[in-house]
Amino acid sequence: MKKLSKRKVIERRKVGVVKAYISRAAAVRKLQIPLADFRRLCILKGVYPVEPKNKSKLTGGNTRRKTYFFARDIQYLMNEPLLFKFWEFKVFMKRLTKAKGRHDVEKFQQVVDGKPVYKLDAIVKERYPRFVDALRDCDDALSMCFLFAMFPKGRGRPDDLIDLSRRLTIEFMHYVIHSKSLRKVFISIKGFYYQAEIMGQTVTWIVPHQFVIDRVSNVDINVMKTFTEFYVTLLGFINFRLFKNVNAVYPPQVVTDNLKELKEVKGILDGAIKKVNNKRKRPASDDDETKDDPKDELIAALNKKIRVVENKSVVNAEKEDQQPDVFDDDQEEKDGQSEKKNDGAMTFQQVLALERLFDGLKFYLNREVPRESLTFVIRSFGGQVSWDKMFPGSTFEESDPSITHQIVDRESTGNQHLDRIYIQPQWIYDSINIRMLLPTKDYLIGATLPPHLSPFVNEKRGEYVPPDKVKLMKLRQQFEAERAKEDRVNKGEAGIESELETDTEAEQAVDSGSEEENKPVQKKLKATEGDKDDIDSFDSKKSRDRADKNRKKRERDSNKSTTRSKMNVKQGKLTIEDKDDLKKKEDAEHRKMGIMMIPKKKKRLFDKITRTQRQKSKKTAKLRAKRKIVDAVRQKK
Repeated sequence: MKKLSKRKVIERRKVGVVKAYISRAAAVRKLQIPLADFRRLCILKGVYPVEPKNKSKLTGGNTRRKTYFFARDIQYLMNEPLLFKFWEFKVFMKRLTKAKGRHDVEKFQQVVDGKPVYKLDAIVKERYPRFVDALRDCDDALSMCFLFAMFPKGRGRPDDLIDLSRRLTIEFMHYVIHSKSLRKVFISIKGFYYQAEIMGQTVTWIVPHQFVIDRVSNVDINVMKTFTEFYVTLLGFINFRLFKNVNAVYPPQVVTDNLKELKEVKGILDGAIKKVNNKRKRPASDDDETKDDPKDELIAALNKKIRVVENKSVVNAEKEDQQPDVFDDDQEEKDGQSEKKNDGAMTFQQVLALERLFDGLKFYLNREVPRESLTFVIRSFGGQVSWDKMFPGSTFEESDPSITHQIVDRESTGNQHLDRIYIQPQWIYDSINIRMLLPTKDYLIGATLPPHLSPFVNEKRGEYVPPDKVKLMKLRQQFEAERAKEDRVNKGEAGIESELETDTEAEQAVDSGSEEENKPVQKKLKATEGDKDDIDSFDSKKSRDRADKNRKKRERDSNKSTTRSKMNVKQGKLTIEDKDDLKKKEDAEHRKMGIMMIPKKKKRLFDKITRTQRQKSKKTAKLRAKRKIVDAVRQKK
C-alpha cells in the first residue's frame, strides 16, 4: 500500500470550518500569481473575502489578523481563462526584461508586439446572464465611470481608459435625454445625484463637480482602475442594448448636416490645441489634428438629437461587423419591467406631464453655470438650451427674442432683456423635484435661495418634515387640484357638446314627423287632463280621515300625561361621551393586553423597537425646537 505524504494526510483530516475557508496567502500560493494580480482577479470575477463563522477553530487560537475566502471560490478560479493570461503576462515580462538587458532592439520590439491581451466580455456575461440584472447593478458602474472620466491624464492613469469612460457616459446621457427617463436630481457637496427610470428599473448615480482633481495619497488608483476596467465593459453592453431598444444608431451620431457648424467647431479645437502647444513649447503634430473630431465635440455637447433609423434591418446590416456580444434573454427584460417599485410610483399622466415640464421653454446659459448638467437636465424634460457661440453645440444666440429664461449665477448682470426671466440654476432642479414650474420670485438674481431639499428622502409617520417641504407639497397639491379641475371642465364641455348634438338630432326627428303620427299623442294628453278632477276629489276625502285620527291620538296622549305627572320622578342628566375618546381608551387597553401577552423571548425585541421609536420622537422634537429658534431669529432681523 502506497504511503501518503504528511501534507496529504493533513489535507484529508480537514473537516468543517477548516476545510470550508482558505487564507489569502494560501490562495495566492495556490493560484501562483502575485498579490496584485490576485486582487485584480478577485475584483473582475466578483470574489470577495468573507468572515468565518467560527474563527477560533480556523486560526487555532492565533490572534493574528487574516483575510479568508471560501475554498470553493478559489477552486473555481483555478479554471479561469483570465488566470492563464496572467501567467502568460508573467512570462512576457521576463522575456521583455531579458531583451531589454541585452539591448536587442529587434527582439524587444518582437516581444512587445506579442503582448498578451484579454477581454472581459465572457466575464460580464457570466456575472450578468440577464440584461435586467446588469441594468439593476449599473449604479456603481455609472458612478465609477463618471468619476474616472474626470481624472486628468497622467502616470498611472491610462489615457484610453479615461477617454472610453468619457465616451460611454456621454452615450448613456444621450439615451436618457432621448428616452426622457430622468426622474430626480439633487445637488450636494459630493456632486450631482441623478435618478432615472429605465425599463422598469430605478438607476441612481452620482456625477462629481467639474473641478481639478488632485491625486490623493490614501486612495489606491490601481484598485479603481481595475473596477473601471470591468465597469467600462459592462456599460458598453448596456448602452448597446439601450440604443437598440429605442432604434437609435450606435455609436450615437448627431443629427446635423450643417458643414459650416462642423468647420466652426474644428476651428475652435485647432485654436485650443495651438494654445496648449504654445504653453508646452512644442510644435503641433498631425496626431493633435486628427485626435479631436468636431463630430465628437458636438456629441459631447449633449445639445443635438441622436440619429434614429426607422428600419431596424438597416441598423442590423450596418452593425453586423462591429456588433458586440449581446445578452440573449429578451423575455427577462420584459419580466424586469413588471418589477417596478410601488413606493412613490407616479401615474402615467404624471409621468407624461413630468417629461414635458420644460416643453416650449428656451434657456440660455451664462458661462459661470454648470453647462453639462443643466443641458442634460433641461433637454431630458423637453426644453431647448444654448450658450455662447465660442463653445461647440450652440443652437441660438443670446439676442434671440424667443428665449424665455436666462440662467445666471452672479449677483448682477448688465444689458438685461425685458422679454425674458433671469433666474438662478436651483430653480431648474427644484422644479424637477416638485414636478411643476415653481414661481420664479424666490430664484431671481441676487435673491436668497430657499433650501435645496433632497427628493430621495421620504419622511415616515412621526418624523420631522421641514416647513419648506410642507410649503412645496401644498403648492403641488394646489397645482394638481387645478389641473384635475381643468380636466373635469374639459370633459364636461365635451359631454355637453355631445348632449346638444343628440338633442338637436331628436328635435329634427320630431319636426320631420308627419301630423298623422302626432294625432294619437294629442288624444292621450286630452284624456289625462279630463281625469285630473276625479283624482283631486279622492285625495281630499283621504286627508279628512287622516286629520280625525290624529286628533283622537292627541287626546289619548294628554290623558296619559296627567296620570304620569302625579308620580314624583326627577329628570335625569344625559352624559354624552366622545366616540373618539372611547375608541382611544379601548385601543390603549388592547395594547396593554397585547404587551402582557408577549412571550419573554420576544419582549426584549419589543422593548428595543419602542426604545428606537422614543429616540426618533425625541430627535424630531429637538429638530422642531431648533427650527423655532431659527424662525424667531429671522423674524427679529
